[in-house]
Amino acid sequence: ETSKGVLTYAFSVRNQFMTSLSTLKAITEMRTDLLAHQRDFFANLDDALEDVPTEAYIVDLSTKRTRAQAMAQVLQRHDVDMYALDRQVQADGRTYRPGEAYVIPLDQRQGRFINAAMEQVTSFPDSIFYDVSTWSLPLAFGVDYTAYEDDADDLLGAPIADAALDGGQLVGGRSDYAYVMEWGRYFAPRALYRLQDADIRPRIMMDPFTLEVGNTTHEFDRGAIVIPVTQRSVPADTVHAVVRRAVDHDHVNVYAANTGLTPTGPDLGSRGSEVLPQPTIALITGTGGGSRYGGSSAYNSGEVWHLLSERFDIPVSLVDLGDVQFADLSRYNTMVLAGGSFDDLPADKIRNWVQEGGRLIALEDAVEWPVDTEMVSLEEKDANLDSLFQDTPYGQLSDAYGAQQIGGSIFQAELDLTHPLAFGYDAASVPVFRVGNDFYAPSDQPGASVATYSETQPRLSGYVSEEMADLARGSASIEAHGVGSGSVILMMDNPNFRAFWWGTNGLFLNAIFFGSVF
Repeated sequence: ETSKGVLTYAFSVRNQFMTSLSTLKAITEMRTDLLAHQRDFFANLDDALEDVPTEAYIVDLSTKRTRAQAMAQVLQRHDVDMYALDRQVQADGRTYRPGEAYVIPLDQRQGRFINAAMEQVTSFPDSIFYDVSTWSLPLAFGVDYTAYEDDADDLLGAPIADAALDGGQLVGGRSDYAYVMEWGRYFAPRALYRLQDADIRPRIMMDPFTLEVGNTTHEFDRGAIVIPVTQRSVPADTVHAVVRRAVDHDHVNVYAANTGLTPTGPDLGSRGSEVLPQPTIALITGTGGGSRYGGSSAYNSGEVWHLLSERFDIPVSLVDLGDVQFADLSRYNTMVLAGGSFDDLPADKIRNWVQEGGRLIALEDAVEWPVDTEMVSLEEKDANLDSLFQDTPYGQLSDAYGAQQIGGSIFQAELDLTHPLAFGYDAASVPVFRVGNDFYAPSDQPGASVATYSETQPRLSGYVSEEMADLARGSASIEAHGVGSGSVILMMDNPNFRAFWWGTNGLFLNAIFFGSVF
């Protein structure tokens, strides 16, 4: 039933079929115009890029290597040419070295596409958008890069034919004591789950430390994973084999430790290193049989399922909203509300589950549910738009309110790098994908605000009104609250947007794996 009458399935099928026929007819009748448009797209390259100051993009591989290579693979699928960096260059306060960076010149056939995919846009001729207002691949993948404005010809080394994922290494060879895995690589969570699934019990280091590996001293940041070789029920040969597989298939860096004593920082067996439980995950999906306007977001739920099940090989149970009241929640230690409306969830049952040790993770607009049920105390910020448009004529109200909507923009969030949810990140700020106008003030609870939007410039790319930009300044982006023996983690942004926003997948996966250690 719709406001225009009953819509039948057969009518919908006929509409789709007729649209297909009309599209094919238009393609043939407009073939001359379409081919000319395609030809001009390439023929007018110089004119199109005349006012673009960027000559090339330099992308760093020394950090965030897997993400940088994954972005390169996306570009190569669009026939973009890229090259190894041929000489050391300094730009934007960074030093790029040969063998640790690649260069994407705009002076190539796909120059217009490169500019569109890589640029940051903050000015627009309109304020109403059908879809998201920005697509910036470097911000989406969270890589270190520079838009280089000088002549780039002398930077170009050998062409990169295939940007395959690589970089994993086992340093120090086989160990009879323990291995230590750095947490910064993109697929480190997959490697961790691989270990846990083999009944190996890894531990997490909460503080930085150094370790003698061979003849060198290596520094480890917070979040390093210690893998003891001696396990209660797992043979040492199995530990060695799983570690080797993680290096080869998950592209992680692992170091052989021959002693638990460290030159600086906590020792590997210190009380501060906790055993990490294997996550058992319930993703709440469906509408529970209620209104088509209620229930979980199918888009967001699909993104979470794809990330966990397909990309990271982590099993996840899809539990229908209407079944939660009957479900045995003790089977799970992690629950994800990926986005949507969850008014029909049994609040008391989930509150008890959290207090007994469960980890509840809510994304985007789903953060309203833990706040509304008073599981977490946060104050929502009011834009007071009704007062702003009090004197606006009726005929202009729709556009006035529409211009305030954030349909998809990229914001800058400031991270507390000492918090477990930020482990593996090496910069004090991270680009996040933002949809929606609901902003919250940071919590008064010490240590609960993991990330807040920048006070100076919250918007990195995309459209946002002045009113919404002011509201965003200093607002909460990620909140992590202890509730009883469990935790509630709120992410106001979408860390897994459309399965291509690799840059903040790590924050969500940290919530999955580290939600029990704060």
